[in-house]
Amino acid sequence: MKRVAKGEMLNRLYVVTVFLLISGCVTVPPVQHDFQAEEKYAATYGEVWQLVNGFLSDENISVKTGNKESGAIVTSEIEVPYEGFQYASDYCDCGQLGGLYVYHEIKGEYKIQISKLAEKIAAIRIDSRYRASLWLGKDFVGWVPCESKGYLEKKLFEQLTSRFKTYQEEKDKKPATK
Repeated sequence: MKRVAKGEMLNRLYVVTVFLLISGCVTVPPVQHDFQAEEKYAATYGEVWQLVNGFLSDENISVKTGNKESGAIVTSEIEVPYEGFQYASDYCDCGQLGGLYVYHEIKGEYKIQISKLAEKIAAIRIDSRYRASLWLGKDFVGWVPCESKGYLEKKLFEQLTSRFKTYQEEKDKKPATK
């Protein structure tokens, strides 16, 4: 077995220590996730507008601005749920933190665009924006952008599909008026 000189051993130990310190402070940026952000529905523009607003109300997401003529809805920021210092969210990806960095809060805002494509066809597009407050110990470092994972988008589209199905079934049950 080859003997390592004391100076060489200290150099190796120094390199390993520096590497571990540096790697512990490195943060990994968020990943862009592939998900569906747009959906079309066989319904009137008014029906889609009403059901989207109903969904937002049911989810306790307040609307900051809504213009039915343009089809634009912008929500107020919501607090994205996460548990303590172990950040894990179905809503968004804020990257991997290194060292002593932590997120204290994560916020999301949604821009929803409803478009009339034909008399009984409407489309919805959702642009989700998330941000996380980054802290180093007790010091606020700043806000970092996060990438949507498509959680709210999927939930909205599933709920609307279900609501349209129920709405259509109820509509079909009503007797035709003359």
